[in-house]
Parts: sequence; structure tokens; C-alpha cells
Amino acid sequence: MDVGKDVRRSRGSRAVAKLSETEREIISLYLFGGLKQTDIARIMGMPYIKVRSLYGYALKKLRKELGGNE
Repeated sequence: MDVGKDVRRSRGSRAVAKLSETEREIISLYLFGGLKQTDIARIMGMPYIKVRSLYGYALKKLRKELGGNE
């Protein structure tokens, strides 16, 4: 059993849970779905610039929550 891995996973899950539903969806589609931000914008029915902004804000929130550099 890798306790360190479990702790990191738990911290990551809590950090992601603090994002808005839209931010979580964008992060998920981009990082895990492999979609481009332009494709995410089309799928979600919002302007590309909005997707790009929300993605950036979400990453900043995650870095802050996880103690990374901004």
C-alpha cells in the first residue's frame, strides 16, 4: 500500500472538487480527453476565448490549492 500516493490522490481530488463544474469539465476534456480548446469550445457551445480563460483560471486554482508555483 502506497500511503503517499493515496494522500496525493486525495489532495488532488479535493482540489478538483473546488473548481466550478464548467472548469472541471474543461480540465477533464483537455487533459484526459485529449481535446483541443477549440474543440471544447464547440462542444460546450461557448467562445474559444472563454474556454481558454477558464482553463487558465482552473490551472491557477489547482496550483494554488496543491501548493505549486503560480
